[in-house]
Amino acid sequence: MAPMLVTLTRCRSVADAEATRGLLLSEGIPAVLLDKYMNTVDPFEIGNPIGLIRVEVPADQLDRARTLLAARTHPKSETDEDACPACGKPLPESDSACAACGWMLVGAEEE
Repeated sequence: MAPMLVTLTRCRSVADAEATRGLLLSEGIPAVLLDKYMNTVDPFEIGNPIGLIRVEVPADQLDRARTLLAARTHPKSETDEDACPACGKPLPESDSACAACGWMLVGAEEE
């Protein structure tokens, strides 16, 4: 019997949904994307009425998948501050670039 799937998250783009799925798969969590191409059929007439791609995981893996996704979305450093997504060093909320590795928020170079 196939495991029951539940929605972990919804993504606005195919790229974000595929990246999320890839992250889950790399950690051994099966994941499938639903409504992946609905908004490409005719986004103004048919499309996904919510406009989001659902990332589904087995119900028994949901807690682990949520923890993994939260760590990717809001990485923490060793001191429990916000962390640089590239190197993991503390990144103060007021900074748009990492002093340790040079990682920079997209668009921050224009400020």
